[in-house]
Amino acid sequence: MSKAFPTVGVIGAGQLARMSIAPATALGVNLLLLAADSNDSAAQITQHVVGDYTDLQTVREFAAQCDVVTFEHELIPLSIVKALEADGVVVRPSSASFLYSQDKAAMRQKLQAFPSPQFQIVTAVNQVKEFPVIAKAITGGYFPLSITMYNEKIHQTLPTNFDWDHGYTYNFSLSGINSALKYMDILEKEQVLNNHQTIQNTAVKTIQSTGFEILNRFGCLYMIRKGNYKNLYIVPLNATEEYFTVLKQNLESYENN
Repeated sequence: MSKAFPTVGVIGAGQLARMSIAPATALGVNLLLLAADSNDSAAQITQHVVGDYTDLQTVREFAAQCDVVTFEHELIPLSIVKALEADGVVVRPSSASFLYSQDKAAMRQKLQAFPSPQFQIVTAVNQVKEFPVIAKAITGGYFPLSITMYNEKIHQTLPTNFDWDHGYTYNFSLSGINSALKYMDILEKEQVLNNHQTIQNTAVKTIQSTGFEILNRFGCLYMIRKGNYKNLYIVPLNATEEYFTVLKQNLESYENN
């Protein structure tokens, strides 16, 4: 550990850890990462240790090199976070608050004391009575389970002999777009992105022309096919029963031709 500057240990070495390197350097903070692989995004450009974040001994040895330990993601077992605290390691966020990043049901219940969206814990698609919704697994499940719900609905809607491929999820946000553009600035300063300005100008123009349309049509893209027939369908987030009825009628019309 450094006596002159604090060493912040980050468990995880993905894009979020990489985005932390430049501001940490500017503040005189030493970052040490626990990476799954030296090819991980942040591990490519800063000091790191390769190890398994689910192995307590590995994490203990890593923490011994740091003044404080934090996390890039919420996947580390809560039992390991608690073990570090029991060892006297300064962990931020603490295990008491880290719980809410891992258990979305507990998080939603905690947030009920504040203005927040309504929520419902469900175990089957037919328990969802109102749309639009964002459905996510209580633990894990980085991507919305709304996708799974739509997959089942699409499967139920298709006439006989039709099949589908799950395409892409429109999951853009203005804050995410701004973060991406800021990250491009960081890469340019590190001379990683040589044609930064051209790419950024193109990205801005694309966002201005199509970004809000994508936001308004927030949903899933499916390739529906039968024999030589292939077509893309967007299922918007607020898709109603009427939407699926019309979709089925259109496909049945093709089937009968």
